[in-house]
Amino acid sequence: MTRAEGQGAIQHLTDGAALLRMPNAEALDLASALRDRPPPGLLDAVPGACTLLLLFDPDLLDHRALAEALGRLGTARGRAEVRIVRLEASYGGADGPDLAPLSREAGLSEGELVRLHAGAEHTVAFLGFAPGFAYLSGAPAAFAVPRLPSPRIRVPPGSIAVADGYTGIYPSATPGGWRLIGRIAQRLFDPSSTPPALLRPGDRVIFEPVPAHALGAFPEAATPQPSGRVPVARVLAPGPFTTVQGGPRHGLASSGVPSGGAMDLPALLEANARVGNAPASAGLEVTLAGPELEVLASARIAVAGGEVDLVLQERKLGGPGPHDLRAGDRLKLSALRRGVRAYLAFAGGL
Repeated sequence: MTRAEGQGAIQHLTDGAALLRMPNAEALDLASALRDRPPPGLLDAVPGACTLLLLFDPDLLDHRALAEALGRLGTARGRAEVRIVRLEASYGGADGPDLAPLSREAGLSEGELVRLHAGAEHTVAFLGFAPGFAYLSGAPAAFAVPRLPSPRIRVPPGSIAVADGYTGIYPSATPGGWRLIGRIAQRLFDPSSTPPALLRPGDRVIFEPVPAHALGAFPEAATPQPSGRVPVARVLAPGPFTTVQGGPRHGLASSGVPSGGAMDLPALLEANARVGNAPASAGLEVTLAGPELEVLASARIAVAGGEVDLVLQERKLGGPGPHDLRAGDRLKLSALRRGVRAYLAFAGGL
């Protein structure tokens, strides 16, 4: 443990990750200051209930330099600018089936509970659990209730829920054990937006009660638009677990989105280098055994990572590539002889 001047205790987790323990309000302010004045190599600052997680490139920023950068920020950082987000909300009834039981538990009418919740000062403390799921502090004492003994299999998107002193809003249909008290009809997470989450740490949220009939339906997810690029292959058989993976994408963890990316990043970089791609271009991550593909347009491919055979039209190709394929070719990747994952790169990326 070390301590930077004016900061909470810093726990050095591993190369590229450190954790500061501090009240949520301080974590929000420090995260905002780091976004405004990031030291070179800082990848993300992620507020939690009583922590701030710092992710950084250890080749550009080591733990000592990070502590020094935090010390330089010191007490000069001010309060983060507060955005106000207004959300129309339908409380109770079919939209909030747990409001009536909470009313009986609290000995208050449903109308009084609605007035208490809508009149409270809700602040987005952090996001997590699912992309766009915000934990809002400020729920009145009547809503500081435990989660359901058994979670629901499916919570409708837009559901306003309370548990353990927080208010949350489900951005999509997922299982969940929080108490449902209402619903909104605004999309909370849109991958095509920047940032993708409607609510951000530090936001002030105001719930404006409206009748259920005035709220409308939760918006459907936008249909992805064609990119204009020519499809390169059709999947005939996917293998046990084949996914499209590129390099990690940092900077979205405070929206509830992990950096993700290839499990074996050096192998992806190697496959991309063999076909002349940018290092983090997306390719196919093959686990244990590969897919069978029908090539739809001329393509150049290569593999890296675990040992796998490339079989083209029942003929095994020699080496990892690059290999040139023609439209109509059928390509199959065998089971891996060594290792768990291999990466198939296409020139131009996916």
